[in-house]
Amino acid sequence: MDKKVEEGSLYRNTISYFGGLIILISIVMILLFLLLSFSLRAPSPYIGILTYMVFPGFLILGILVFLYGLFRESRRRRRLGATEALPYPRIDLNEPRQRKRFTFVF
Repeated sequence: MDKKVEEGSLYRNTISYFGGLIILISIVMILLFLLLSFSLRAPSPYIGILTYMVFPGFLILGILVFLYGLFRESRRRRRLGATEALPYPRIDLNEPRQRKRFTFVF
């Protein structure tokens, strides 16, 4: 039985997850700083620099890291001849170690 690789499953690797995390954090920071800049009475140039220059730079960096992870996973699968996608990460909050990590993150 040949299992075909699910479409879009190349993102399921550590590098792409890290890139996705950078993307998510930078989008949230851009939105928060936009709200902050609209709520201030006096404009601040530093908030504008962060909102329109620094955080979009991190967004682009996150996109590049994500795409690099896709490329690397594709190359790894071609080299190994793998036909299956990697399993999703397993989160079991009954295990004390994972519960502590989950609590620390959230």
